[in-house]
Amino acid sequence: MPRIRYARLPHRSRIHLSGCDVVSFLNAILTQNVERLAEERALHAGLLTPKGKLSYDFMLVACEDGIIIDCDASQTESLMEKLLLYRLRADVAVREQEGDVVAIWGEGVENAAAQGVSGAIIFSDPRLSALGARILPDTSAGLEELSKRFPACESDAEAYQQHRLALGVAEGVGEIPVDRFFPWEACLDLLDGVSLDKGCFIGQEIVSRVYRKGRVSQRLLPLILSDGGHIPELDGNIEVDGKNIGTLHVLHGKQGLALVKMEHVAGNIAASIGARPVELVVPDWMEL
Repeated sequence: MPRIRYARLPHRSRIHLSGCDVVSFLNAILTQNVERLAEERALHAGLLTPKGKLSYDFMLVACEDGIIIDCDASQTESLMEKLLLYRLRADVAVREQEGDVVAIWGEGVENAAAQGVSGAIIFSDPRLSALGARILPDTSAGLEELSKRFPACESDAEAYQQHRLALGVAEGVGEIPVDRFFPWEACLDLLDGVSLDKGCFIGQEIVSRVYRKGRVSQRLLPLILSDGGHIPELDGNIEVDGKNIGTLHVLHGKQGLALVKMEHVAGNIAASIGARPVELVVPDWMEL
């Protein structure tokens, strides 16, 4: 049975940035220290509003002639417009890049990522090792080579989404709506997407203030529906012993994400949404 699964992600797209000022330009506006790309293949990052709310979340990938952004496909045009707006006189070229974005996950992915695939950029997911890796192929040849060299089978984007949600990782505008979440609520800080020691970035003052206080009030947590019962509505209250501790935010099948008040969380929690029992799960990577 193949241990590695791979899936094309049609909801993801690629933006290519090049020019002498590309690193300093991105470093001045993003939550991440982009200078780390000199030593690391990929980074997790976000672009905030001036009030500190997330507008975009994405991955930055080093390539021979610049940086590739792996982002939500529905936000490609607006993200490019925003980057061009902030560019001013910086020597930075921004263009949409053709090509698939492919996720690979499962036992043995680390070996595949380390060995590489010809005709493609492959990188370990910078958020969590359990998420696997991603491939940015020039053509389908990269995926064919992957299948030949490693025991891999083709899956689909929905299966990858279930895998990602089970780990408690939100991604894209469908799960992190524009101007709704602070970066810590979407766990960017715990998923290596926020650098507080690199200097200023858009929204940095508000973000820094929260961490100086040392208190994060709520975060997205994985949620599992029990068998049976009606399907709860999004934004429905999550209750424990009659007390509202959060709301249902995302649901795909029985797997979802909930925005939960962290003061009520000390471990996995048996809760309910209306009459439907649910379990809130604290991922291994989350610090309480």
